[in-house]
Amino acid sequence: MERFIQIRDAKPGQEQIPPAVIVVCDNTDIAEVFYRKISGETEEEVVSQAEVEEVLAEENGESEPENGGKPVKSKKPKTRTVYGEGAVYPQYLSNTPAAKRTIRIDTKLLAEAESEDPKKRKRDVAQELRRVVSTVGKEGQPGEHVRCVVSVAMLNEGWDANNVTQILGIRAFGSQLLCEQVVGRGLRRIDYTPDPTTGLLTEEYADVYGIPFSVISFKGRPVKKSEPDDRPKNHVLAVPERASMAIRFPVVEGYAFALRKNLIRCDVDGMEALILEP
Repeated sequence: MERFIQIRDAKPGQEQIPPAVIVVCDNTDIAEVFYRKISGETEEEVVSQAEVEEVLAEENGESEPENGGKPVKSKKPKTRTVYGEGAVYPQYLSNTPAAKRTIRIDTKLLAEAESEDPKKRKRDVAQELRRVVSTVGKEGQPGEHVRCVVSVAMLNEGWDANNVTQILGIRAFGSQLLCEQVVGRGLRRIDYTPDPTTGLLTEEYADVYGIPFSVISFKGRPVKKSEPDDRPKNHVLAVPERASMAIRFPVVEGYAFALRKNLIRCDVDGMEALILEP
């Protein structure tokens, strides 16, 4: 809560990316329940006036069954999103039409991804959702202001959000490898500003609940020590008139030595034969 307030009150030029919590569920049904509880977002079926009149006509015997009385494949009912108040810190985690603070990601949701825009394909909508998840905590990106991610085994690896400060496991963890992968989501540093007194990076912590992680020893928060200063840091930028003086270093993948005098010889005929046997 304190971190949220600090981020909310951050001034221009300071870090303004909020901390995030991950809820790891066992299946899509549990994930949906937690998502609704936290986000306050629900789906309700939309019934048109024409559909109401059609049902009333059938009940009164005023309409003939379609397709000669043969069963007709029912259409998927239309729904609309209703935004309410979540059960957990609603002022920070509840969704609104203008702000998506809590998101859900799982294979079922991607398969059922739909949009109100008829021009968008289901695959495009799923890609948009993936972009939101992959940019959590990245300034200026679709997922910049996401504060809670409810997932089902979709964030095990390849997810590099560095603002995860709480992880809640609501599932059985059958292997320590899975525990490592999930806990690893909260081990990326947020701040790289050294402590001026020691010259070392300050300690950062992630609160992990419900995950039996016991492969390596870990160090918890000091009990009798004051909490580290976690206020938003100031961004240090070059003045515009010095932009042309920037020094850029290439990303080097490796080195190749250029032999200019042909000093290497290879006697292929003199090499020992390699015999392969079954």
